Amino acid sequence: MLQIMRMSILLITVATTFVGVILEQEMVLFVSLLLMLTHNAMYGLEAFQKRLLFTFFHATFFIFLVSRMSVVILFDYRADERGIFGTNFYASWVVNEMLLMMIVALAGLFLGTMIAERKLKPTFSTNVVNNTTLIISITTVMVVSFALRMVYWMESIIAARNLGYFAYFANFETALPKPIELIGEMFPVAFFMYLATMPTGKKLYIPIAMYLFEGTFAMMTGSRQAFMLNILIIVIYILFRRLISTKKIIGGLAVSLPAIIILLNVIEQMRNKYATETSSIFESVLEFFYAQGVSSNVLGYTVSLSDEIPDKIYTIGPLIEFLMFNIISPITGTMEELKGQTVERALEGYQYSHTISYLIMPDLYERGVGYGSSFIAEWYHDMGMFGVIIGSFLVGVLMVIFTKMFSAKSVLTVTAALLMMRMTLFIPRASSIAFIIDTFSPVNILGVALILSLYIVLKHFEIPHYRIEGALK
Repeated sequence: MLQIMRMSILLITVATTFVGVILEQEMVLFVSLLLMLTHNAMYGLEAFQKRLLFTFFHATFFIFLVSRMSVVILFDYRADERGIFGTNFYASWVVNEMLLMMIVALAGLFLGTMIAERKLKPTFSTNVVNNTTLIISITTVMVVSFALRMVYWMESIIAARNLGYFAYFANFETALPKPIELIGEMFPVAFFMYLATMPTGKKLYIPIAMYLFEGTFAMMTGSRQAFMLNILIIVIYILFRRLISTKKIIGGLAVSLPAIIILLNVIEQMRNKYATETSSIFESVLEFFYAQGVSSNVLGYTVSLSDEIPDKIYTIGPLIEFLMFNIISPITGTMEELKGQTVERALEGYQYSHTISYLIMPDLYERGVGYGSSFIAEWYHDMGMFGVIIGSFLVGVLMVIFTKMFSAKSVLTVTAALLMMRMTLFIPRASSIAFIIDTFSPVNILGVALILSLYIVLKHFEIPHYRIEGALK
């Protein structure tokens, strides 16, 4: 029955999209967008266990790209402050193109996932790693890096308060010695490597608390994304392993969501003196969705500023920059790495988030303000609407692959899967290949190398296998 309803919704979506495009009616296209989201959500729920990443991805897709328009249209919230549907645009053709981009992207995600699942049958590993020496090595690096990372965040919080949050993002450099900073940055990969050993429930309490605590400290610098992503990936991990029932997880999220949203709004007001103050929980919820949905404007500016955007390839921009500044430049000595938020960084670099932010608001950009990016905007710039369908299709395929990777017996494979899953959730407002760059960063590679080196040393010298169960309970 659910499948019949879903297919009916899909047919209606195709019809309303066709009508919206022909008549150039943004409201019809918005209805089509909501219908396509509903269809994909139902598709995720049909096989929730193997489509966890697909389902949660659509939650972040909605929050970052659709939520502002939704609260403006459905609740008339701050409807008169900006352009059509709360966007920064008054031209219907721009908004229509934005909406069509999102509809096409959702269609591509569905097709990519559906086709990939026919070739790959995701299963889930419950094998607990019994290599005590490896677990000791991972835990040691995790604990030490956590302590050093907290020192870094305390320094960052003080700097953010003194400099101002936007100036902090643009100019902050830690005074910690480079080795200390580097080891501290290894905490996330060490944590995910620990999760990849599939520890039993009680052994997860303290590490997960550490991870969420670290995300909370990061949030105090004004960056809320890490905290949100940390919560989501933990929920996905717990559901993958069936450590807690789905009903309890969903119930817990429903109960805690208003408090989380209020906290995120408080952080926004701390860092932005122009942020809207709210007077009720319901208004806080509306303001959260209104503020987070600002990334839809990136799609609109991609259309309206198309003649001003440099003719570069942005979908793999971070990879191009990595090769230029970390491989080619050290050999040739011809290029200096672009840092901070400067005109040169925006116009000469290959990261769309910098380029589009500068073109939208040059003065604010140089003061540390940014719009972020979106995988949809990058594919649209590079290849038009055809690029959107291709890019989204690939994301759908990759989500199935990441889910399949979670069932691997290799700790390193599961670690990579978790890291890529986490960052994939963010690409509606980040770079198309952010999940690759973030996962295989030099810091993560060095972190894994450090853990494996410590493991080899402990095993070589036959250091006794001290039990760590008590410390992790």
